[in-house]
Amino acid sequence: MDTTLPRPVRTLLVLLVVVLLAVSIVLGAALVSGRSPGSWWAQATGHVVVEHHADAADVPDGERPDWLPADADEITVVRPGRAAGGATGTRLDARVPQGTAVPASCAASRRPALPWDGGGDWPDFTAAETLTCDGWHLVARPHHWYAWS
Repeated sequence: MDTTLPRPVRTLLVLLVVVLLAVSIVLGAALVSGRSPGSWWAQATGHVVVEHHADAADVPDGERPDWLPADADEITVVRPGRAAGGATGTRLDARVPQGTAVPASCAASRRPALPWDGGGDWPDFTAAETLTCDGWHLVARPHHWYAWS
């Protein structure tokens, strides 16, 4: 009795193994990086560009507000990538020293625009006080600022 599988069945099984291996690699990379698979995939496919900077001086002009404190550090910038379609704007979060005053140009926003979804682990800002500062929106926490344009 011949127990060899027909060629189309073998081909299908090989493709299935390759797909399962690829999915495992993507999920494993997401787990190792500490990010959700969705945000990892968005960056891997060019929908977002994520940059990490040690301090405010490392962030290129145009990707940060002018009022970002010079002593801000651990800065992450997320902006639309080449495959993002019509998405615009920049998201930035930065650690700031406790007690850092918000810029004088900021005013309270009644209904601010929410940041576009670039993935990541931003807190839920549904009930947060949001400020508008020179074209940027800002949620200021004691040790962390979240801003988007």
